Amino acid sequence: TPKEDTVHETSPPPIVGTLTRKFIVKSQKKGCVGIRECPPDGAYISLMNHSPDKAIDLSRWVLKRRVDGKTELRYIVPDEVRLHPTSELRIYSKKGATIAASSNKNRAGASSARQELVNNEVTSWGDGNSTETFLIDQHGEEKAIFSQSIAAA
Repeated sequence: TPKEDTVHETSPPPIVGTLTRKFIVKSQKKGCVGIRECPPDGAYISLMNHSPDKAIDLSRWVLKRRVDGKTELRYIVPDEVRLHPTSELRIYSKKGATIAASSNKNRAGASSARQELVNNEVTSWGDGNSTETFLIDQHGEEKAIFSQSIAAA
């Protein structure tokens, strides 16, 4: 199975009178499904199926998120969730779902290439200076890791 590692460093535009922060993002995946995005505000976790022609059954897969090395959140994907080829699945926190619903009122809704779920067990996926998100398949094999840290620039 292919293994892919990526590292990104992004910095928001500087604002006069504030500290500049640098976001360091590292991600790796084994197989077709990877963690695409985890906004620092904890609104959602985005999974991506990179296969051009194969749907992936995510039933009973587990997302684990660790914030600042201590808080750990877990989410088990419900049965019958299939991630279509080249599609995204966003798993929102309660707060993230509320924000997305209010911003979608002015648009036609979610893209057809995006599926959405809500984890009603958490208000936020957590925000901190350091987050690690793990995707584990139904057999307990780690399929993807997404870590980000915020450092003063």
